Amino acid sequence: MKAYLKDSVKLQKELFTLSETAVEIKELEDESTADSMFRVVDGNFQTLLPFIEETVDKWNSRTQTVKGAG
Repeated sequence: MKAYLKDSVKLQKELFTLSETAVEIKELEDESTADSMFRVVDGNFQTLLPFIEETVDKWNSRTQTVKGAG
């Protein structure tokens, strides 16, 4: 489970670095306990949530505009 969480957070960080967003993803430490790992994952989710909502709203608006024009 720890390896999965660590890989997931690493992948998130790489994706947001590639997309050049200002979102700061915290990384997990090798010696982290499961409890501390879940706190980091939850904190990253809370950090990402506004970005996700903004992106979904933007694409929803674009889809509605295209749908209305068609």
